Amino acid sequence: MGFKLAVNTRLLQQNKLEGIGRFAFENLKRMVANHPEVEFHFIFDRAYHSDFIFGKNVKAHVLSPPTRHEILQYLWFHIRLPMLLRTIKADAFFSPEAYNIPNIGIPSFNTQHDLGFVHRPSDLPKSTLKFYRKYFPIYSKNASKVFTVSEFSKTDLITHHGLSSNDIKVVYNGHEHIMTGDLEQLHEQPYFLYVGSLHSRKNILHTLKGFNTYKSKYPSDKQLIIVGRKMFSDKESEAFYQNMKFKNDVVFKDYVSDSYLASYYHNAEALINLSYFEGFGIPLVEAFRHQVPVIASNCSCYPEIASDAALLINPEDVDTIANQMHLITSDKDLRKVLTEKGLDNIKRFSWDKSAKTIMNTILIYGT
Repeated sequence: MGFKLAVNTRLLQQNKLEGIGRFAFENLKRMVANHPEVEFHFIFDRAYHSDFIFGKNVKAHVLSPPTRHEILQYLWFHIRLPMLLRTIKADAFFSPEAYNIPNIGIPSFNTQHDLGFVHRPSDLPKSTLKFYRKYFPIYSKNASKVFTVSEFSKTDLITHHGLSSNDIKVVYNGHEHIMTGDLEQLHEQPYFLYVGSLHSRKNILHTLKGFNTYKSKYPSDKQLIIVGRKMFSDKESEAFYQNMKFKNDVVFKDYVSDSYLASYYHNAEALINLSYFEGFGIPLVEAFRHQVPVIASNCSCYPEIASDAALLINPEDVDTIANQMHLITSDKDLRKVLTEKGLDNIKRFSWDKSAKTIMNTILIYGT
């Protein structure tokens, strides 16, 4: 084999493919399959699962230490990783996340999914925020090309990192990973669904408040299922949940398998996603694929990703949230229009297309 591509695969962790991990998994799986002539060097920071070795043209490396702290991340990306790449004699380096290797001497490519740390700095620990602010602009400016997942994020990178339009390539997330077809019914009562990690920028607080108000104004047996890791990362949300009137109608599911997640989508009344800030929002396209109506915030990238296929609302207007929950479950014509528009909308998004764009870009610079 001629071309050697080193890849940061530290986010390929079994049962933890959320957001960026999903982006890495789906694109790398296709890149490996479509380019048997390329020798891929997958670099993990801990023991890896064999499911992530996508073909015979993949060579795996475990490079310590596990990157669980900013100091260890600096050591891994700035010292240990460059040493390994010199040993491998890599022709290029690809990172499916924002981290990169500055001044590595070969073409390098990173993926800046969003600039949440710029817009919502209070969501992060101080040490993490300090690291992001110092190094993420450096990582992007040193890259041969920066990939990102929406035009919204591209504009953000131009504005806040001083990149030009030519420095950035937009590669949307896809939807092909989520199963459709004959799926189980895992929950007896009708329910609204939230999918995603649980931290303050996801706005779980107003999702709970909206649901509580909905149940008060429009009595029903509907519940709210929240699929995501970590109960809460902010005391305000936790306090509201502990004291909310309809607490018993909120069901937490933590992480679930892809097949179970597909079943939860398939049988949901609607997806509720009121996040304050996102780079893309994979749950939206997963819901569209399952013909599930969507209520989403009108913030950040959501108008771009949802287009006219969702009800976009102020994520802090509790009465509107409640009213739209009632509307989307009671108006059959509206549901039909939204689900049809959702199916049409997802034609814009494809892992196959994104993987092809990423690999073609790398090969242009690296060969």
